[in-house]
Parts: sequence; structure tokens; C-alpha cells
Amino acid sequence: MKTPRHIADSTSRRFRARTQERGGRLDELERIARTGRGDWSRVEEPHRLVERARRLGLTSEVDRLAAGEDREVAGTRLLEMVIGRSNFLGARFLSDGARAARSVGRIALEIGAERRLGTGVLVAPRLVMTNHHVIANEEEAVSGRVQFNYVEQRDGSIGTVSEYALRGDEFFVTDEELDFSIVAIEEMSTGGIPASSWGWHPLFGQTGKAIVGERVNILQHPDGRPQEVAIHENLVVDVFDSWVHYTTDTQAGSSGAPVFNNNW
Repeated sequence: MKTPRHIADSTSRRFRARTQERGGRLDELERIARTGRGDWSRVEEPHRLVERARRLGLTSEVDRLAAGEDREVAGTRLLEMVIGRSNFLGARFLSDGARAARSVGRIALEIGAERRLGTGVLVAPRLVMTNHHVIANEEEAVSGRVQFNYVEQRDGSIGTVSEYALRGDEFFVTDEELDFSIVAIEEMSTGGIPASSWGWHPLFGQTGKAIVGERVNILQHPDGRPQEVAIHENLVVDVFDSWVHYTTDTQAGSSGAPVFNNNW
């Protein structure tokens, strides 16, 4: 569905308000990429860089920074190792991405005369997360369905879709400001496939999942089409408070699409 005007306006205001901070971060990131030196702490908060590096297993590099090595050199080296600049990725990036894509579905709602389409992702065996502006309340959360394997096949046809009714009467949580909703779905599809068979992406609140300068990937159903992916050339440009700003291509119907780092 098309992003409501008030959400687009508030997003634009936040983006404009961060112009100076974002520009400073990206300028410093470019200087580091060009010269190999710079003030890495202008690009990202030290604690976020350290947590991201630990999550990637860069323990010895983090320890060198903590041990008092030249802060500029050690921090810059760590930043470059985390964000990388090469387009070379291990082949498992593709297989991991394909596995992640299984738990991303197309949401379809029938609300009066309105047909509303969006994207959602399983965050537990029977819980789908999407945007608040896709599913705003419990009444809407019992008026639709989520479809998995809504994917184009090699011959151009759509795969065998598994469809699950939304069960907002069983579980529904929403936050208008953060623009998310989590809703329960039926345990079994209309064809008898367990919802748990698609896998899920557990939510966790710790920092260290993405930093400024890192690439991200978006799995989505733009305009309600079969699943598509905006891959790798999408850059995180700002992280602050409860918000992450990144560059990518999306369309109506992409609302609710999950954003993954290169570890999926």
C-alpha cells in the first residue's frame, strides 16, 4: 500500500533535521575510504561499532582498540573491517538470503472496498510483523491473510502459495509512532502447511546489527508483485534514537518489508 501522507511527512522532517549530522558522517566515511585515515568516531558511536564488531567475531581487533592502541588507526581499521568496500561476498550470502526470504510474505487485506497490500515477516512461528499503516488495529488484523512463497518461478509462473488467515483476535500489538504491528496468523495454511515450516527471524533489542556505512538488503513485495529483493547497494546513512536511515528502492506494497544486514 502507499505510505500515508502523515508518515511520509514525518519521515521527511526527521531526514531533513539530520542533514548536517548525516552529511558529516558520510563525508568522514568517504575520507576514510579515500585516505585510510580519519576520525572514525564521527561516522559511528564507539559502542555501536564495538558491538557490531563483536557480533561479527572481530574480538581481537576490538581488544586492540580497548588496549589503548593508536585510537585513530585501530578504530579506523575496525570500521573498515565491519563495513567493507569490496563487492566480493561468500557464496553462502545467496543461500542464506534464500532461506531468509522464505519467512517474508505478502499481506493482503480486504477492508470494505479497499484492497490493501503490504509485506510482512515472521518473527515467531505464528507472529508476523509489518507496518502499523498496513494493519492499524485488531479489526483490520482479522480481515486479511499473509501469503508465503509468493515468488516468481523460472517459467514466469507463481509458485505454490501457502496462505494463512490473520488472527488479530488471538494476538495483536501495534505502535503508531514507530509504525509497526505484530499479528498472529493461523497455525496451518489452507493447504495444510504449518506456519512454522517457513522459519522466522527472532527480534532482539541489543545494538550491533548495523552501523553507518554498512550495506543492507530488503525483501519485499512492491506493488503486491511476487517477492523481490533490493540487494547490497543500499547504504545505512544514519542511526539515531529509534531510527535507522538507509538508501534503497521501494514502492507501494513494500511497507512492512524487513531490512537485513549482509548476515541476514
